[in-house]
Amino acid sequence: MATFEDGYIAGILDGEGCVSGGIDKAGTITIHVAVVMLDLLPVKMLYDKFGGTFRSDNRSCSKRLVHTWRVSNGKSVEALEFIINNCAIKHRAANPALVIAKAMHDTPSGPALPKLEKERRLNLLLELREIVGRKKLSQERVDNYLIERTNGAIQVIDENGRIFKSQSEAAKAVDRTQSAIYYSIKNGHKCAGLNWNLVL
Repeated sequence: MATFEDGYIAGILDGEGCVSGGIDKAGTITIHVAVVMLDLLPVKMLYDKFGGTFRSDNRSCSKRLVHTWRVSNGKSVEALEFIINNCAIKHRAANPALVIAKAMHDTPSGPALPKLEKERRLNLLLELREIVGRKKLSQERVDNYLIERTNGAIQVIDENGRIFKSQSEAAKAVDRTQSAIYYSIKNGHKCAGLNWNLVL
């Protein structure tokens, strides 16, 4: 049975909360639940109940102290379940987010995900973003997520046979950006005078 405090927290999440998801530069899906407010107490209550992170910052435009609570990925399962069970509006966004977050909680690290599981999570992410009205993901981010990985990292090899543990490592070695390496592999163009391929 919901308590008075649960009802208050549900109201804060429904009115001020944000359920979001995306793909970061490393090609990893991210899920977040966050609240940003001027009032300290509600944000502190969320942190005490669900964990995550809590910080207070001065906004330069208004010079007012703003408080932010956020919980992400596999650690957001409890908050998302609460939203689904108690919130009248945000529950729609929480449904696909929870499926992704639970999968992250069950497999926080380890072997690369099978292609079908990646596609399932991507479709759920796209559903979430459509519900909350976020702009479409760039094709570069989607491609970077779907690309085959070895032990959780994209291993690449240059035409001289040098193997790098990740695109980031390869980019640093030749003083180029990670995106430049990515597009060299994708389009078959040279980067830093070299051809690049995935390690299969």
